[in-house]
Parts: sequence; structure tokens; C-alpha cells
Amino acid sequence: MNERATPASPVVVSIPDEIDVSNAGFVGENLRSAITPGAGAVVADLTATTFCDSFAVLHLMLAHDKAVANNVPLLLVVPAGAVLRLLDLVSARRVLRICPTVTAALAAAADDSGLGDRRPGGIASAGFRGTRPRTTTAPPARDPVPASEPDP
Repeated sequence: MNERATPASPVVVSIPDEIDVSNAGFVGENLRSAITPGAGAVVADLTATTFCDSFAVLHLMLAHDKAVANNVPLLLVVPAGAVLRLLDLVSARRVLRICPTVTAALAAAADDSGLGDRRPGGIASAGFRGTRPRTTTAPPARDPVPASEPDP
């Protein structure tokens, strides 16, 4: 007999219209609480979110790390706008799975298409979390004029 585990249903977590230092911890904890071992995909719906700060990005990344540790797909729904621009600016899109609509996120979670390797240290996270591409620069040129001797 061929027994196959039925995948758990995805969970959609609505995110408030603004996430900043005053509520980022609560929002992040709410999102992370949906990520449990054996859970289905978790979709964070940021459709209504028009503002987020660095604390919000931190808590999204913490949720991502928990999702990776528990092998749970985490998808963020972020339509075009200021939040998406911020995630681009801090290179979080290289790590986070972002979809334009809830429908697209649910479809991607169902067939796991286009999600790629978004684990820390994976191909998608290269260059993120403080890692900068190595560049070689020449040391500054020394002043060709010899220093004058102090007067006695």
C-alpha cells in the first residue's frame, strides 16, 4: 500500500498597514507562531502594508529563519510600492520568497514552483547579511614630498 502524507493547508497571516518599532515584535511573533514543524506553507499578506521600518524587516527575516529551520515554506505577498522598494533596498528579496498576490503565493506554495533555494547560505542569500563582494583597492598613495624637519 502506498501511503502518502497529505500536505497541510497553507495559512494566511494578515499583516497590519504599518509595521514599526511599536508593533514589529508583536507582528513578528504572530507570524512566527504560524510556523511550526509539519505546518503547511505560511503566507504573510502584506497587501495592506504601506509602511515598514528596519524592525519590520528584522522580524520578517527572523520568521524566514524559523521557516527554514522547520522546513516550512514562507511566502510574502508584497505588491508594488514602498514596502517592496524597501525590501529591494536592503536586498531582502534575495532571500525572501515574494509574490505579488495572495493567489500567486498560494499557487506557488501548492506546486512549489519558482521558489528556488532561499535558505541562508544558499544561492539566493549570497551577498546578504553583511557579506559584501570582495573588491581590491590599491592602498592610498604616499605623499612624494618628504616631511620637513622641525625647527630647533
